[in-house]
Amino acid sequence: IDQPYIFSSQGAKKNFDWYLDGSWITENPGKDGQPMFSPSGNFIAYVSQREKSGDMMLYHINNSQITALNETPTTTEYSPTWHPSAEKETLLFVRSQGEKRGQDLVIVDDVKNGKAERLLTDWKGDEIRPAWSPNGEWIAFYSNEKSRDPKVFDLWVIKADGADAKLIANDVVADDQSPVWTADSSTVLYVQRDFTKFNPIKWVKIEDKKSGILTAETQLNSDLAIFYKSSGEMALAYRAQGTQDAKDKTWQRVYILTFTMDDLQ
Repeated sequence: IDQPYIFSSQGAKKNFDWYLDGSWITENPGKDGQPMFSPSGNFIAYVSQREKSGDMMLYHINNSQITALNETPTTTEYSPTWHPSAEKETLLFVRSQGEKRGQDLVIVDDVKNGKAERLLTDWKGDEIRPAWSPNGEWIAFYSNEKSRDPKVFDLWVIKADGADAKLIANDVVADDQSPVWTADSSTVLYVQRDFTKFNPIKWVKIEDKKSGILTAETQLNSDLAIFYKSSGEMALAYRAQGTQDAKDKTWQRVYILTFTMDDLQ
């Protein structure tokens, strides 16, 4: 799929819709957003806030049909994230169930064959910003389940079947983006909430929790994104408030750091 989509408002309307290849796909009274193509190119998952809460919707590319994966008026679903394999049509998303229940991770194992869903987490705290490992076996996310302060999040991983949940790093920056994985699915990159070190970017191995600092050259880092090169190198793009020795630290800037697994020792 190489056709562009745009998430935008139409004229003076207050709600948002989205369109594909120059045609509006949705025109609902509420807000539509967060469209995500499935790796197979068969579907686009998106969020529709047609009433008070947001529902997870599915756009079928082959016939332009739109179906609801869930219609729960008392909860809000958001952040659709597809399993990385094109052979699977597995969708992961976040469900907000209010202050008493918090936010949980939900999986629909096969969107083609029914709407059966299962809770990956049914915890008291908030689980947010999920990210699939490249091999599709693990999911990294942020949670305040074990934190004394609900505003402080830790980094967790869990298997796609809900087994082996592990807290692998304490007190992290839960920014707008998810944690990211190395290409071999062994290591998660994240930002440590440590103002004495200006929030460095760190790595942690999920097997033994061995960790280290990837870079501390920039300060107040956030919003990681990773790209895998055929050479085995990886390029990490992120935002930062300048380098630590810079005189001008007024504006956020985008940085790119290239590294290999040999740097994570």
